[in-house]
Amino acid sequence: ADLEDRSRRDNIRIINLPEGVEGKTNLKAYILGSLPVWLPALAEAKPEIMRAHRIGPPNNTGRPCTVIAKMLRYTDRDLLLRTSRKSSIKVDGKDIRFAADYSAFTTNRRCSFVEVIKKAQKIGFQTFLMYPAQLKLTRGLTQRIFKSHLEVEDFLGGLATQENVEGEIMTTDILHIATWNVNGLNSPIKRTACLDYLYRHQVDVAFIQESHLKKSDVQKFSKLSGTISIFD
Repeated sequence: ADLEDRSRRDNIRIINLPEGVEGKTNLKAYILGSLPVWLPALAEAKPEIMRAHRIGPPNNTGRPCTVIAKMLRYTDRDLLLRTSRKSSIKVDGKDIRFAADYSAFTTNRRCSFVEVIKKAQKIGFQTFLMYPAQLKLTRGLTQRIFKSHLEVEDFLGGLATQENVEGEIMTTDILHIATWNVNGLNSPIKRTACLDYLYRHQVDVAFIQESHLKKSDVQKFSKLSGTISIFD
């Protein structure tokens, strides 16, 4: 599953995009032209797509087949995912959304967290589903990482039995910090590989040494890092 996930790491899924909206143009050209309209924040970034296609045979359910788009760079895929989470996108009256593309095994593991994520959010927790399938819950000084939805259920059930007016039930010291002498990050390929490594090792704070990046480039690199705090 891990090898399959790695082969898909540049892919993005576009869910519920009406079939035939591209008209006479091909699907790749339609998506590239539509991204700045759907997500104006991406107008300057100009993410590049290598190819795009729908998966699965036509169905009679009325639900459009999902689109798989392979991005040229992992950083484009990550930026697109983060930007889409902040927007509501409609095409021909249908809500569409973007998602990462994982193997069936990893997808099923991640889907098992859906219900407990809703429960956690209702009681004030910030949730972050990490790769491959671990859930981080944060509320105030409380931070926990769980490897299964059953662990989350037990944790939330325990909270319900405790009386604490302020809501700060317990604290933990789980914080993943890394320091790394990268010996230069001027290569886009190397920057992508660096971010991929940090994500896969669930790093929260990274101290990057010898990046040889300009100050403006460091800021751009930090923005691409998403939930990781980058210090150069």
